[in-house]
Amino acid sequence: MVRTPTKISRPRRQIVTKMFPATVLWVAAAVVRPVEAFVSLPSFPKTSNARATRLRATPDDLFSDVMRSVAEFWSNVVPFSDAVDEADASRKRLKNGLLSLVRTSGTSTDRSEVEDIIADLAALSPNADAARSALLRKKWLLEWTTEKEINFFLDWNISDDVSQSISYDGDGETAKGRLVNDIAFRRGGSFGVIGSLSPNDNLRLRTDFEFTGATLDLADWGSYQLPPLGKGWFDTVYLDEDLRVDTNSRNDILICTPKDR
Repeated sequence: MVRTPTKISRPRRQIVTKMFPATVLWVAAAVVRPVEAFVSLPSFPKTSNARATRLRATPDDLFSDVMRSVAEFWSNVVPFSDAVDEADASRKRLKNGLLSLVRTSGTSTDRSEVEDIIADLAALSPNADAARSALLRKKWLLEWTTEKEINFFLDWNISDDVSQSISYDGDGETAKGRLVNDIAFRRGGSFGVIGSLSPNDNLRLRTDFEFTGATLDLADWGSYQLPPLGKGWFDTVYLDEDLRVDTNSRNDILICTPKDR
């Protein structure tokens, strides 16, 4: 006996046809939900069991709800993306402005102008835990400072190369930090200070340090060991791949860029 294929009535065909795009959009909405969670945007609206039952029976309503959810999702994504782009642009503008200012004016730069830019930059710092960031652990070239002892060497043209190296012998809370400050003299020799350092237990931007020794190298006139110079702390108020800004326990400012790029 040959069975005659069952024909789908016109109303049922219409329902299936309408449900297809709605189903595709519903699946698409499910796929983007992890993205929605990642950027902490509002969740798609949830429906009660009674509402879900009615949706299954009414494809047009299902389609409308999915479209509304997708529209709400993207209305939040677009402003979020715009805000990120705007922050990046502001950060770049402030960084360029700060470096241009201190490189042009040198040690005669007005401190208040520098502080104004730093205040804006600090609000945009991408590292809220700068003292523990791996970005801090490198050799830095000093671009500008208010420290009088360092500026003495710069103002008298004894040096034009001041650097600071920060390193740790491992990771985790037990890692031991090492600090090396070096002022290279134009005619040979240098003045260097070494010390220990560690992230502060309570403040996420602060690094505590203690100097343990100093060396004055006078090239042909010999090298001399000097006693330690003290201890203190510095707060890294801005830190990224190519700029570091510190304030410290002596109310001084240091602006640094990577020594070896």
